[in-house]
Amino acid sequence: MFSYLFGVLSAFFTAFYSGRLLFLTFGGKSNSFRYNLLKIHEGDVILCYPLLILVLGSIFSGYFLKDIFVGFGSPFFDNAIIILSTNNLNLDFEFIPIYIKLLPTICSLSGLTLSFFTSFSISNMIPS
Repeated sequence: MFSYLFGVLSAFFTAFYSGRLLFLTFGGKSNSFRYNLLKIHEGDVILCYPLLILVLGSIFSGYFLKDIFVGFGSPFFDNAIIILSTNNLNLDFEFIPIYIKLLPTICSLSGLTLSFFTSFSISNMIPS
């Protein structure tokens, strides 16, 4: 229970600082000088080639190697996790109350919501 509560608390704080980072980066006012803002430009087309290679590699490797990882009866992860017959806790984890299962999601969404309100209330207080 101790580990679960700290995991839920860490999900809240992770969603909070990630949301704050996103909102202040893409929704906040810039602190840069006007001279630097005028020099900003899009990257060259040549930067798209490494991304294209990575995209094609991930699509085709995912398509061709999916049966190794998630195929029916795949022996790839056969001995990765060994569960002894004396440990039947995995079955008990399936029948816990729904509010315990949803608590990490609720805390993540509440952290994201709280970061939205605090980020925009703080950015509105900054004089321009």
